Amino acid sequence: MVEFNGQKVYQEDIAMMGVELATKMTYRDAVKGGKIFTPDFPSACTINRQVIELGTDINNHTSDNIQDASLNIAWSDSTKTHSQEKDQDKNHVNVVLGLQDGEKALLNCKINRSWEETAQDLDDDNALDDKSCNNW
Repeated sequence: MVEFNGQKVYQEDIAMMGVELATKMTYRDAVKGGKIFTPDFPSACTINRQVIELGTDINNHTSDNIQDASLNIAWSDSTKTHSQEKDQDKNHVNVVLGLQDGEKALLNCKINRSWEETAQDLDDDNALDDKSCNNW
């Protein structure tokens, strides 16, 4: 951690560790877990900001090859996360992963949208083959 004019700047590996921990637990628990590795671990608010910043980069990197992929293996899951918006207590997150050339690929991620909208997006992108779509 480096501090400039009161602003803390974290090394990228520490930032990624915080983001990784946040995928498995709450932001507060991620901070507790991270402090096992280093006492100057980022705060819960900093981890949240890093998740947003890195999530955009990850989504841009992984979502550009799903069109016409016709994948035949896909997993979907949803979760509720705490919201920082004043008028909303929770966010509903729907995620669909696929297997492409032996590697997991992010096919779709929707926040506060229906599964029907997610399915329609996958259908529009021709991301899954007909066998996978039978279970929607």
